[in-house]
Amino acid sequence: MKKVYVAAIFVLGLICGIIVNNTVLPAMAEVAGMDHKMLRSDREFRKAVEYIVEDCRINEEGKIRC
Repeated sequence: MKKVYVAAIFVLGLICGIIVNNTVLPAMAEVAGMDHKMLRSDREFRKAVEYIVEDCRINEEGKIRC
């Protein structure tokens, strides 16, 4: 009987995980009307990020290198 409860809880957890994964909306980041692609190429935004993230640089691909 104990195994049935464990199995039921496991299956319930899987079902809840599926429901959550299918209902969470993707994040839509936007700053000053620019999407992430525009921000990656914006010089002032890059400078601001480099100022906040000390001892690091942003390469041409938009990745932070420390």
